[in-house]
Amino acid sequence: MSVPILVIPTATSQFAVSINGLNGRTSVSTNSDCTVLVIDDTSNYVSNTDPGHAPSDFSSFRRILIEHYKGTVINLSSIGDGDVVIPPASSGINQFTQAVTSGDGRYDITIRAVPDWNQLVNYQAADDYVFVPGASLPTSGKWYQCIQNNTFVVPAGNPLFWKEVTEDELPVKYNSTTFIVLDCALLKCLNELVECAVCKQEDVFCDDNAICTNACFLDAAKLQMIYYGIQIDVQNQNEEAVDKKFDMVSKICGCNPSTTCC
Repeated sequence: MSVPILVIPTATSQFAVSINGLNGRTSVSTNSDCTVLVIDDTSNYVSNTDPGHAPSDFSSFRRILIEHYKGTVINLSSIGDGDVVIPPASSGINQFTQAVTSGDGRYDITIRAVPDWNQLVNYQAADDYVFVPGASLPTSGKWYQCIQNNTFVVPAGNPLFWKEVTEDELPVKYNSTTFIVLDCALLKCLNELVECAVCKQEDVFCDDNAICTNACFLDAAKLQMIYYGIQIDVQNQNEEAVDKKFDMVSKICGCNPSTTCC
């Protein structure tokens, strides 16, 4: 299950980082047991018409962050400061496979990519940002925002034309977050509870009063309700509600109900 937090409202001619497909849904997929993510960088490196934003301009910096709602972060970086080294966009490689071990829940997937400064580009104030590799690249570098139209002006040491910014300050054009939900363990738990509930109820199927003593049935009913609620929260982009419901799932599926009865 996955939906984007944000679909960037921009013309296709303007550059925008993205991991969303043409239908607005995330391009992130997973395997059958939710232990591996496949992330497609769908940023319009090729189709945009912004000066200085051709695929070859993205020769240094790209980052993908995979953050579980409980705080675990996997950092995929092209500048050598992450957990996994990935190539910059100029390589033409835009699909990444990453193992995840944090289990079910909400994951924020953040993608960042900024072109290297190019002295021949006519940069536009406020709209354009650049990355300047450091002397010890791939483990250093700085980001700058153009604050006055310019060409040939080196970002470092020219505060009238360029403003140094932190990576977190990059605008959505270069810095976009999408959330997905992994639910494999939830569904496995639900299937086990349903089987247990039916097993316990089989001999007294017509006795509705027996349902009240059927712990598996009660847990299955609660879990199904929570699962439906998670789907609604995802559609409504309500991350906090999704997280709370996954905490409830942990309580139900971590209570070790008796599922061996037949």
